[in-house]
Amino acid sequence: MGYALDPDTEPALFDVLRLGLECEDVRADVRDLDRLLETVRASKADYVFHLAAQPLVRKSYVEPLVTLSTNVMGTAHLLEGVRRAARPCAVVVVTSDKCYENTQAGRPMTEDDPMEGTTSIR
Repeated sequence: MGYALDPDTEPALFDVLRLGLECEDVRADVRDLDRLLETVRASKADYVFHLAAQPLVRKSYVEPLVTLSTNVMGTAHLLEGVRRAARPCAVVVVTSDKCYENTQAGRPMTEDDPMEGTTSIR
């Protein structure tokens, strides 16, 4: 099952890969607590991969409240949904590399890298 907003691009990768043929596609917002709670409970998921975010740094400067409500409260809503479902479920929360200091090390970042994403707009 996938739970997401409508894609911003046409065609979307979801459509190109024809994932809608392989899984249920729920179009909704992680900020909608009631809908998310209902969907998590009904899914009876064993694993949840949380990738729902407003990931664009420049957009976050223009729309900080949307970014915070999506990224912080959306995550809290999902975790609350799993908690209320009251059944064993592993949750993997995915983040962006933008939260890490860009050291230009020429290698993929790891969780051991220092936090300190840049806040300047270029």
